[in-house]
Amino acid sequence: MIYNPVLNFRSTRLFLILITAIGLIFFARLWIKPGILYSPHSDLIAQGAGYHALGGRALAEERHWPLWDPSCNSGSPAHANPLTTYASPLHWVFYVLPLDRAANMGFVLNVILAGLAMFACARRFLEHPHGAFFCCVAYMLSYRYLALIDAGWLPTITMYALAPLLVLAVDRALEAPSPPRTAVLAVVMALSAMQGSAQSFYYALLGLAGF
Repeated sequence: MIYNPVLNFRSTRLFLILITAIGLIFFARLWIKPGILYSPHSDLIAQGAGYHALGGRALAEERHWPLWDPSCNSGSPAHANPLTTYASPLHWVFYVLPLDRAANMGFVLNVILAGLAMFACARRFLEHPHGAFFCCVAYMLSYRYLALIDAGWLPTITMYALAPLLVLAVDRALEAPSPPRTAVLAVVMALSAMQGSAQSFYYALLGLAGF
């Protein structure tokens, strides 16, 4: 079979569109209706929403980065709290959208990123794009991911989404080291370090050591 880069690009683009559409349709409740997705087990409702409300208010009203949280424990670090994830780019929606919309879109963006990242990673190791498509849909809609959403563990969800990109970036950098590939690896590592769940990052690094 003769390799055709135009057809390959078109098929890849189609799969990326399908992955995004599946994420949007499956989690339509999160971006169509207002109100934070309710779960009696949600840490996002119990803690995370308050942290992000504090961060948004600090930037909007006081014009400074939220370094200190005076609202609990007689005061405690805000930015240094791993649950706040103020620096993680996928959580910047909290600075531009109402709190409930931002919380739900944070879940949606992470789910879609997980699907796209797994598709890119699977294409690296699988010959057929249909196999990679199956892997990415199974990954983004897995029970584990749905359980994390129910628990409201937004920082952990972000590391789950970044893990395939981490594997892909490391594999490419080891295959043929170059400044661009090293830069991509550095960016993915930085995003992984900023996502808030140190435990998840630690487990990802253990997996990379075996890889």
